Amino acid sequence: MEKVLLMLQSLKRAHKVDPKNPKLHSCLIRFLQIIQDHKDNWDPSVEEVVTKETKVYFDGKDAHQLNKEFLENNSDSLKAVFEGAKMMYHLDNKTQCQAVSLVTSLDNKYQDVNIEVSMT
Repeated sequence: MEKVLLMLQSLKRAHKVDPKNPKLHSCLIRFLQIIQDHKDNWDPSVEEVVTKETKVYFDGKDAHQLNKEFLENNSDSLKAVFEGAKMMYHLDNKTQCQAVSLVTSLDNKYQDVNIEVSMT
């Protein structure tokens, strides 16, 4: 339980620094999965704190919904599409081909294409 609260604290700090960071999105998705998988084993007070503190990030949505919205809202960012595709691949075996095609597309719609991003 303590690890969960430390993770939450780290996510809150990262969100203050750069709320639109694609890596933060991946961390939030993975944290949401941890919540969904383990909250039944938590003390009710821990669950209450986590639910209250994450409301601003998740707003009652599941990981698939959050990832879909993230991809839609950041479709012109190669960094964001990389992270969203990674989460898509991670979340659902049925969408793995779609996730791979997102990051291998030769579409020139991305605004943040550079060597650093391309080598990720």
